[in-house]
Amino acid sequence: MSEDKKSDPGKCSDWKAWIDAMPPGRRLHVQGKCVYPTAGWTITLEKAVPPGINPKVLMLNRVAKPPQGAAAQQVTTYTPTYDQKLGPDENYNTVTIMPEKISVHAEVAH
Repeated sequence: MSEDKKSDPGKCSDWKAWIDAMPPGRRLHVQGKCVYPTAGWTITLEKAVPPGINPKVLMLNRVAKPPQGAAAQQVTTYTPTYDQKLGPDENYNTVTIMPEKISVHAEVAH
């Protein structure tokens, strides 16, 4: 089965990205909200390989795995997150979530 919109009925919104600059080291956090018509989905964010061409933009793939077996027929909200320790040469200012191509600015929190 191909990974197209028909196999992923979720609607995602409210994406946020921020960089925690407090010691012991900088960390990037990304979070969103996804609403699905049934329970049992697994929604994850994974770093795109290969990365995009702009070193200031982190590309993440939203991966939705359907429920295994019977699933409760109730609208369920999921909160996919992504966390990454940033190296000294990783200075992202934008995160783009695929396949929707939604870009959010990464705020720096001190």
